Amino acid sequence: MVDRVLRNAQHAQRIGLGLFFVVVGGAQFLVVGTDALALLFTQLGLPLGFLLAWLIPFVEIVCGVALMCQYYVRHTAWPLILISLGMAFTLYWYGPGSLQGSPNWIQVVMHVVLALTLFVLALSAKR
Repeated sequence: MVDRVLRNAQHAQRIGLGLFFVVVGGAQFLVVGTDALALLFTQLGLPLGFLLAWLIPFVEIVCGVALMCQYYVRHTAWPLILISLGMAFTLYWYGPGSLQGSPNWIQVVMHVVLALTLFVLALSAKR
């Protein structure tokens, strides 16, 4: 009984996280746009801003779909962990997402918790 509940909870977690990243990646493509993302990455001082503006949303969508389909969850979660931590400590720590020069702690903590949840999901996955 407990194993069944835990397995169902893990499926719900995996599907929810996958759907979250598909929506976020799609919004970055369709709503924000790659030109605005490239400008943001350039302002943050990241190299190859235009390439990152296409690569990050694409990886979020592909890895999100792979998470929902339970396709190599251990390997699929790592790019999403890196993206979440990268956003937390660049965009919301000192970048345009910060609050008047101080870190936006709500966003930083949310992205770190998201990365930790993905980490636990990757460790508990069978493949």
